Formats: sequence, C-alpha cells, structure tokens
Amino acid sequence: TNDMHWNSMQDAIARNQTLEQSLYKLSQEFIRQVMTPKKSCRHSPPLLLYFDDYLGNEQNEVLTTLASSQTINLMSSYYGIGSISYADAVRDIVYGDTKEWWLSSQWYQGNEYIRGVHPHMGTHIAMTWVVALLAV
Repeated sequence: TNDMHWNSMQDAIARNQTLEQSLYKLSQEFIRQVMTPKKSCRHSPPLLLYFDDYLGNEQNEVLTTLASSQTINLMSSYYGIGSISYADAVRDIVYGDTKEWWLSSQWYQGNEYIRGVHPHMGTHIAMTWVVALLAV
C-alpha cells in the first residue's frame, strides 16, 4: 500500500536488492508460511486474497510504481490464490487528473506536488465497492 511502499523500498536497499527482488522474496515467504499446513491445526489453510491498492506517488518511475502490482499478479497466478486490484480499477482516472483526491491520496498542496501517502475516505468507500463487486 502507499503507507508501506517507502518502507519496502528502504528494506530492499538494506538487503542490497532491487525493490522487485525484495517484494517477490517477501511475498513468496509470506504465502508459503500461510499456506503450509500446521501439524497442530486440523483446519485447512485460510482463504488468502491479495489486495492491490498502490497507486504511486512515492517515485516517478513506472516500473517501480508497478512493482507491487506485478508481484501480486505473479504470485497469485503461480500459487493459485485470489487477487483484487483497486489500483487497476481506478488508475486511469487518477493518473488522468492527479489533482483528483477522492479515489487516491492528495498529491498536491496548492500547486506544490507533495508526498501523498494515505488516501481519503472516498478511497476506502471505493475499495469496499471493488471488493464487494468482485466477491459477488
């Protein structure tokens, strides 16, 4: 998410990896941990859904902006788990008007471009609709 992307970039730098390498490794470890049956548990593994809500604004490179989305798509395809992308659903609208703030975080303060990390209420409402429509 936007809240975590900066931390993900710093983690990759600390590991001397690209952002993509770090995200793939962390995602794969997480999925394997969650989906591996536990000896003490009689229940099947939980339903695992990846939710992609990262629209960007941490950097201005397309590949870096889409690294999380690519990781989610690859891992969900490979491991056969579900994925939902709010970011894909609204990306054209948000990138078409970066001063829009209902579907994303606010990227401008006056005319100055700022680091907009956490989105507003409209984003949360729209995310709920995306999940609800895909769940039906």
